[in-house]
Amino acid sequence: MPAACTLPSVLDLSKPFYMRVLCSAFMFRLSNTKISFRADTVPNAHVASRVEAAIAAEHRDTKDFKKLYEDLMRDNGRLRSQLLNTQNLVNETKAELERANQRQERSVDRSFLIDTEKKEKLILERRVSELQDELKVLGDLKADNQRLKDENGALIRVISKLSK
Repeated sequence: MPAACTLPSVLDLSKPFYMRVLCSAFMFRLSNTKISFRADTVPNAHVASRVEAAIAAEHRDTKDFKKLYEDLMRDNGRLRSQLLNTQNLVNETKAELERANQRQERSVDRSFLIDTEKKEKLILERRVSELQDELKVLGDLKADNQRLKDENGALIRVISKLSK
């Protein structure tokens, strides 16, 4: 550290002079005004100038720290808002993905149902054609049965005439 930025190394805080200098420095920080030492409180101008330089450097550093703190707070706020925006985007994307998955499941379910319905429809159409064929056969059988009944009746009449 440069000598202008440090307090004298021989500070004895038990002495009233150094206490007054430290109180003055504290008051300087509070009031944010320029330091002015009275001649009766500063016996050594060299020490006073070193103390003034140290206090001024501390004051500049305080401003720098305050500026750095404000910059960091601004950056933190900006990063927080970016993080929130990113989290919102991630949540929206997850929701869209979930909706897309649900739509796909429904379409898969629908396509499965459609395939199942098509298979059932084919099975029913085959069954209908088989039943129509059986109806035709049944109609033919009824006609054959009726023809046989008529032939049987005719034969019975012929036999009864011959037996008389």
